[in-house]
Parts: sequence; structure tokens; C-alpha cells
Amino acid sequence: MKISYIVPCLNESKNIKKVHNHITIANKNAKIIDYELILINDYSSDNTLEVLKDLQKDDKKIKIINNLKNLGLGRSIKVGIEKASKEFLMYLPGDNCHSSSEIIKLLRVKENYDILLSFYTNKSERSLFRRIFTAIYTPFLNFIFNQNLPYYNGIAIYRKKIIDNINLTTSGFTWQIEFLVKILKNKKIKLILQPTLLNERSHGKSKAFRLKNCFIVVFSILNIWIWNLFN
Repeated sequence: MKISYIVPCLNESKNIKKVHNHITIANKNAKIIDYELILINDYSSDNTLEVLKDLQKDDKKIKIINNLKNLGLGRSIKVGIEKASKEFLMYLPGDNCHSSSEIIKLLRVKENYDILLSFYTNKSERSLFRRIFTAIYTPFLNFIFNQNLPYYNGIAIYRKKIIDNINLTTSGFTWQIEFLVKILKNKKIKLILQPTLLNERSHGKSKAFRLKNCFIVVFSILNIWIWNLFN
């Protein structure tokens, strides 16, 4: 497998070294040699950029993208995809919630696929609020988009050529919802689901439930739904 890892970071100076370590261990165990790490600093207010530069000194497979303003998760992903050069892309957040053992589970899938999408089987590890939210959110998305996915926001591997022509419009946390809805319009796309385990972040707080991001999510889902109706 030739793979580009896309890792967006917003104030993840205390987590990104561990993320890099997990990716390195996963590649070694899965015997993947041809890879690149695209680490994106989304205008962090901490020293995330300095940590990325320190990592790059010892790892020449690292490419750093430094956003000169906060683009949001979706746009950062889009920038990362444009810079990626390998046959496959793997999205990983910079929050250190995915250990090397879980990354390896995806890398070791040998079956041919276009999308390898993960879902979490240890939901009890999450807060009660997150469990309730997901229990409502995912069925709602399946209903309005006529899908049957167990989860929309897990780590995933995409064949790059199937997403190069997808017009990603969202700037926020719904970027993968938009990708999946638009890609799966093509019934020939081969999707595989892979169960994984999720760790809670040890440093910092999730940005997903900030008020601004919640408004962006609602607006984006409405736009994706309208697109889905007319395409």
C-alpha cells in the first residue's frame, strides 16, 4: 500500500507527538514503506507548529502545511488531499484517540476496496452525552441520506482517485458526511466497514461541540441534504 496520512491539528501540541509515534509503529508492523505524513497546523494558538517542525527534523516523510488563518477541519482536509501524492489516503485526527493497534487493523485489510470506514465498538468509553448524541445523530443521518452506516466520523482510508473530483464544500466537522454521501451515489463504489476501538483524548477538549461548530454542522447537513435531493 502507498498511503498518505492526513492529520489536521488545532492546538494539539501535547498530542501530536504521540499521534506521530502511533503512525510510525503502525507502518512498521504493517510493513508499509511508501508513505507520507501530511501534518496540518490549522492556525493553532499554542506551539503546535514548533512541535511539527521538531518532528520533521527526524522524519523526512513529514510534510507540514501551515494555514495562515483558521480554515476549519473540512477545508484543512481538502488542502491535505490536494498535497497528497499516494494511491490511498488515511484521515487521522491530531487528538491521539487512535492507537497504533487500531490503525494497524485498517492497514492490514487485504480485501480490495475504495473506502475502508471504521466504527467504534467501545462506545461505553465515551461520555454519556456523546453516547446519547451518537445514538440519535447516526440514525438521523441514515434516514435523511438513505444510508445504513454504523458511523460517519471514524478514521477511514480512501482510494485517492475516487475523491479527487468530489467538490467538498463544508469547512467543518461534516466533511466526511459530505464525502460519503457524494461518493456512495456511485453504486459501484466498494465500501468496507472495520470495527475499531477509540481512546478518549488525554489532553485538551474536543472542538466539535463548540457553539460555532454546532451551527456550521447544522448548516452543512442542510446543504448536503439539498444536494442529495437533486443529484
